[in-house]
Amino acid sequence: MRSAPAVQVDLGDDLVWRGAVAICCGSALAALAAWAAGWAELSVRWTAAAALLAAGAGACFGRFWLPAPAGVLCWDGRQWLWDGRPGDLRVVFDLGPWLLMCFSPAGQGRAAHLPLSRAAARAGWHGLRAAVYSRRPEPRTPSAPRM
Repeated sequence: MRSAPAVQVDLGDDLVWRGAVAICCGSALAALAAWAAGWAELSVRWTAAAALLAAGAGACFGRFWLPAPAGVLCWDGRQWLWDGRPGDLRVVFDLGPWLLMCFSPAGQGRAAHLPLSRAAARAGWHGLRAAVYSRRPEPRTPSAPRM
């Protein structure tokens, strides 16, 4: 069976990813602040102010201090490589023109979540999706000598 052809995609700073992370962080902090203000029995006005302030702080944190990982993602026809390190790649979310992938390095190392978009991948998008969803080739084992 043939595997997908080799493909290489340079990942930079994805603004959609940063925006999504900022929204998630802001929403989480706003919910926490509203819960704490409700628990402290503050007025609705103070609860709303605390939630708004926390949402802004969380969004700033997510936007500026949690950047998307940048580097080179490569499929060489046999294995995935992230910045030259081999590992396993799996789909977390597939939203059509946008993918969230999880790269787990072989051996030791921390998994990295990689946001991939059609706009950033440009010409490599079709090859990348083909490689992500294709079956990996079976490892070749040397055959036993015949007698």
